[in-house]
Amino acid sequence: MFDTSPPAPAELADADDAALVAAIAGWARTAAVAEAHKLAAIAEWQRRCCDDPAREKWACDAWDAAAAEVACALNVSQGRASGQMDLAIALRDRLPLLGRRFLAGQVPLTTVSTIVWRTALVVDGKALAKVDAAVTRSLAEWGPLSQAKLEQAIDGWIEKYDPDAVRRVRDRMRGRSFTVGHRDDQTGTTAVFGRLSVIDAAVLNERLAVMVRSVCEDDPRTMAQRRADAVGAIAAGSFVLACRCDNPHCPAAMVDDGRASSVVVHVVADHASLDAQADPATNGAEPERETGAESEPERETVAEPEPERETVVGPESEPQRETVAEPEPERETGAEPESEPERETGAEPEPERRTAALIPGLRNGVVPAPLLAELIAHGATVRFVGSPDNIKATDSYRPSPALARFVRSRDLTCRVPGCDRPAVHADIDHTTPWPAGATHPSNLKCYCRKHHLIKTFWEGWSDSQSPDGTVHITTPTGHTYITKPFSSLLFPSWNTTTPPPPPTEEPSPTRGPGRGTMMPTRRRTRAQARASRIARERQLNAVQRELDRAAADERKAQRGAREQQSPRRRYRDYFDESLSHRPDYGDDPPPF
Repeated sequence: MFDTSPPAPAELADADDAALVAAIAGWARTAAVAEAHKLAAIAEWQRRCCDDPAREKWACDAWDAAAAEVACALNVSQGRASGQMDLAIALRDRLPLLGRRFLAGQVPLTTVSTIVWRTALVVDGKALAKVDAAVTRSLAEWGPLSQAKLEQAIDGWIEKYDPDAVRRVRDRMRGRSFTVGHRDDQTGTTAVFGRLSVIDAAVLNERLAVMVRSVCEDDPRTMAQRRADAVGAIAAGSFVLACRCDNPHCPAAMVDDGRASSVVVHVVADHASLDAQADPATNGAEPERETGAESEPERETVAEPEPERETVVGPESEPQRETVAEPEPERETGAEPESEPERETGAEPEPERRTAALIPGLRNGVVPAPLLAELIAHGATVRFVGSPDNIKATDSYRPSPALARFVRSRDLTCRVPGCDRPAVHADIDHTTPWPAGATHPSNLKCYCRKHHLIKTFWEGWSDSQSPDGTVHITTPTGHTYITKPFSSLLFPSWNTTTPPPPPTEEPSPTRGPGRGTMMPTRRRTRAQARASRIARERQLNAVQRELDRAAADERKAQRGAREQQSPRRRYRDYFDESLSHRPDYGDDPPPF
């Protein structure tokens, strides 16, 4: 049943409950088989492409070139493709028994990934073969396990055959981290979470306390909102927090905390997109809801913190953070659109709608219209990207600042399929290499550094570009992938089509035999770096194991000492020693 195409929806509708559950389990096995065959093909692709000792120390080596082809085929990022290659090689070379079970559809992909990760530090071939056999044999016995139980079961076999290969949790100082952004972030807000050392946390907490107390009592924000804004001010390089009161004589309202002045708003439309008022409801507690019935007792509420912006370094090495404002939809001249309702005479005209903006530096985070208005009202710099007709080419290799702003605002990310590297951190690449190709918007697009090196130094990679920014990328295997500028999806009313680049008389550059000498190199090969990381972690595991053993022995000794000194032990010893000296009172009670 599960070797053919899935049943049609009509067939599923007629199936009973047992058949539906059987179909779910069966197609899950089929999906595992498909994943296993995909990884087998990736492993074979890696074997063919990565045997190039002459380029092992290239900053963009054969592994990167092979991963780029996989990334384009799967439409994933370069890092995700590299992880797929690691998983494929582990199943082929390190855990062949597990790989066979996976090909048979007997193990889900999540379990396979966990086993590969937990066994990554096993380097001895004999120990690895024993772990592979033991884990594969135990899969049927374990049954369905939670993630934590599965990891403990795997670590049990690793502990038996190679104790130093068990991935151990480091001490709390090694576990400190700080993360900005989460995939579940809502529009206008960004999650910030992490773990600091106790000293850094105390310093930060004291700094925030001083900053939130520096504003006057009329500041409309809650304490939680002030703390969130203070973090944004610290990120902007300021140790003061500007007050948001309406008092023109408030000294704290006159200071610049950098939260707005460090932002550059690149407008890709007309000035109308900047005409609006900031929403006062973004600060302060939530207003009470009108219910029409008896009002509820007043409760203290804390509103969501004011959204913070991610720090982004601009293309001209400016200290500002950048946003791109969305264009207003173009309106046709002449008759009024039929869909627009008639307005009553004497009614106030509706204000121009301000559309949202986005921050290209981190997952293209969306800036709501009220926040954009507030940024501009408090000192954000406004720059207009300009119409494509006004973007001029340059005679030099490097684009002008205006041209670079246009290309980065148009592309927003790296143009290779699956790559989300922000354009503000990417290189601007000439599609037709300069000087044969002009420094013109129709010949420029954004590539991250990795893909820029691949296109420049690895044979078989080529691309072409249309005047609207569409890029056609051809890989060494002959597959062609088409990507459009991301702005065309987010800003559909912005016309990014530019005239074709002017012809040049310069000949197209050719790849000379010494071109590879221009590639940046690394000190160690990829294999050497990987072996060094594994050896270092195994060494730390061995040291931690000895420390854990010494701590366990010390706890055991202390527990024994406490038992020797406990009152119960003393009294028990007393009665044990005095049993032979206790007098016999017969049936009478002892004389108290």
